[in-house]
Amino acid sequence: METVVNTASLVVIRPLVSIVVPVYNVEDYLTECVESLLAQTLTEIEIILVDDGSTDRCPSICDDYAERDARIKVIHKKNGGLSDARNAGITICKGEYIGFVDSDDTVESDMYELLYCNAKKYEADISMCRSNRIVNRSIIRTDTSKNKQVFFGRENIIRFLFTQSGQTISVCLKIFKKEIVRAIFPVGKTSEDAFVALEFMKNDSKLIVDYVGKYNYRLREGSITRQKQYRRSLLDCVEAYERNCKIVAAESMACRLAAERRLGWAWGNVMWQILETSNYQQHYWKVRYLQKKIRQNYCRLLQNPYCSLSDKVIFTLAAISPILYKTVRNMTEKLRR
Repeated sequence: METVVNTASLVVIRPLVSIVVPVYNVEDYLTECVESLLAQTLTEIEIILVDDGSTDRCPSICDDYAERDARIKVIHKKNGGLSDARNAGITICKGEYIGFVDSDDTVESDMYELLYCNAKKYEADISMCRSNRIVNRSIIRTDTSKNKQVFFGRENIIRFLFTQSGQTISVCLKIFKKEIVRAIFPVGKTSEDAFVALEFMKNDSKLIVDYVGKYNYRLREGSITRQKQYRRSLLDCVEAYERNCKIVAAESMACRLAAERRLGWAWGNVMWQILETSNYQQHYWKVRYLQKKIRQNYCRLLQNPYCSLSDKVIFTLAAISPILYKTVRNMTEKLRR
């Protein structure tokens, strides 16, 4: 992979947190994203902007920021996708911890101070917060809970991450000790966080979770996860969780049940995503395939102690009628907004 690094900002610093930001054709949102990082109350950070072959103004925006602030480093590279860009950024990180931000999202000003302080206080390998949503440039915040939880050991972390609703798998909500992060995001795949989730957990890992929303996730049309046209990559999510199930199958019953719950969620979620595309009729056999998977495992899913009531409702609706499931879910999504 040929890359060009902007050397204007390469100064000797000892950052506490390195933040990798893949950038591709998001000129309308990039400034807002970078400004939220520059406003962090934890100032000992480095921001690595990875221009993944953008064809809009993003390359010049990145370079302008690098000229203005020595904490910013810029990599310009050929387009290789989100995973490839993250991998490129990881290779030059110098921070004690590493975090990730998508370039169309923003973060609260104290996010990295909170995550870093929690990591140090609890001697954690991974520190995590919750997310808010940005809808039409307005932030819809989660409850500002002051609760915290510590999970020790691979099994307990898997049980937590795979059985919660929301974006618990997302690396963007977390910081990781540098030594456990490797450039292994799967190039050419979406749902990249699900593919690497187990790779960043060791038998003696410790996770600290702060239940306050600090990461602002933007809901926008045309993003990787909200496609109007069917793409084969929509099934990557199912592939990732099938892989996870195979990995943890021999580890413990609790891990296996948690992974099976998450796989059931993936079947239903991907079914909905396909049905939301404008040309889903041409690929309806894939919806039928996912419905078949849910039906084959229906009793097992209903008996799974990690499946919530809402999970079971989803499985039931999807097993009966994918179109009915889509209708009910869309009504629910509108109410959430």
